Amino acid sequence: MLMPVRLVGIAVAILALAMLDSTALWACSCGRAAPSRCGGLGKNVVIFAGTVLDIENPPSEDARVGEGGTARYHFRVDENFTGAPGSGVDIYSGRGGADCSYHFRQGVRYLVFAYRSSPESAPYAYSCSDTRSIEQARGLLPQLRAMRDGTKVASLYGRLMRVQQPYSGTWADSFDQPITNTVLRAEFGHNVFKTKTDANGVYAFYDLPAGTYRMTAVLPRGLEIAQTILSDPVPPLKLPANTCYEYDVDALPTGRIRGQVLGADGTPLHSASVELFRADNYKEGAHGWWESQSDRKSNFEFLHVSPGDYLLVFNNPNRLDPDSPFPRTFYSSATESSHAQVIHLADGEQLLTANIHVSGGRPTRSLIVRLMWEEGSPSDKDLVSVSVKGSEGDTPFPREVKPRVYEITLLRDARYTVQGNQYCQRDCDENGCKPAKLWKTPAVEVGGADNRAMEVTLTFPLNTCSP
Repeated sequence: MLMPVRLVGIAVAILALAMLDSTALWACSCGRAAPSRCGGLGKNVVIFAGTVLDIENPPSEDARVGEGGTARYHFRVDENFTGAPGSGVDIYSGRGGADCSYHFRQGVRYLVFAYRSSPESAPYAYSCSDTRSIEQARGLLPQLRAMRDGTKVASLYGRLMRVQQPYSGTWADSFDQPITNTVLRAEFGHNVFKTKTDANGVYAFYDLPAGTYRMTAVLPRGLEIAQTILSDPVPPLKLPANTCYEYDVDALPTGRIRGQVLGADGTPLHSASVELFRADNYKEGAHGWWESQSDRKSNFEFLHVSPGDYLLVFNNPNRLDPDSPFPRTFYSSATESSHAQVIHLADGEQLLTANIHVSGGRPTRSLIVRLMWEEGSPSDKDLVSVSVKGSEGDTPFPREVKPRVYEITLLRDARYTVQGNQYCQRDCDENGCKPAKLWKTPAVEVGGADNRAMEVTLTFPLNTCSP
């Protein structure tokens, strides 16, 4: 049985973005159900469009704050799809933290999906569901009505939207808009099915056969169908027979900013992070759209940048990092935002030489660290690393230049403690795995100014990973 939206699971978030939608909790990351055969509206589910009239025991305005307990939201039911036949209904949810609760706002109209553990229990709403503002539900509402009324339901439906990358430092409130009156194609082999978006960007395909589809459209200048955050192409959509699946098609701007952070000698830093901000939204130390360059990728690149005026800054937190020991610097070489060169990007424009020239860094030097074993060598399942702790600045990153040989950048006016670590392979059986055993070399102290210590060898003692 397919419900149009299902509670598909919760997990600890691995990426906390500065998103603008304050209703979804930062502690949850939600998977999405794959397309399957169309069923109905489901059991023990409450689905309606309604307006929040009253909130009892409201959560904190900061969705990251977990206060415990339950909030009660009293709704006026504007349109019932299933489970809410009266004029009003109470919906419950948690109050923040890691509970995947949904924080409704008074006076706002929503499409609500709430779930009961039994027919007699109270309905609870979660962030990992299709609950959303009524504006965001325009593509789903016609299909819910069709399910309720027993009329034909589309195989594939949703909205074609112009969207931007979801970072607070570059967000423009007016950019995300539906793309209206546009032909959208679902292509499967030699088969091409066409439909047209309405005045709200809503589309619907009916009677699509099973297949793997690619969505295409003739879009306005400076837009392409793409994914937010991810740089990979949009994966094809595999539809079974008799499906009814909601799928929003995102069109992102084709603007691009690429460059390098260059030292005084004109060579790229082997490690550097940069952030992008709207020129009128820059703050020192704030979080922008973050990208980086490294030994493996000698330039940074911002993909799908919407039109506007931007500031590009290296080391915005102004940290003392031995791997890139230079102060905050704006494109192209300014140390103050008031002197920064503003990047103006028109529709679809690409700036591919946005190089930042840094200077005035702290003196550093390299240290080579070799790992040795008094007897034997680590297995392929062992995790071997080098840890470094300094008296000043951030912790430098040990770069493995060849097997068991690492290069570390040290500040010359700091002292460091260096040590080798070996996490032995875990002992596992049918009852699970025991914690991995950690074995360490003796620690060695190194002075950043001591040119006599250009290389150190750390040796693991006998029986490193013996049972």
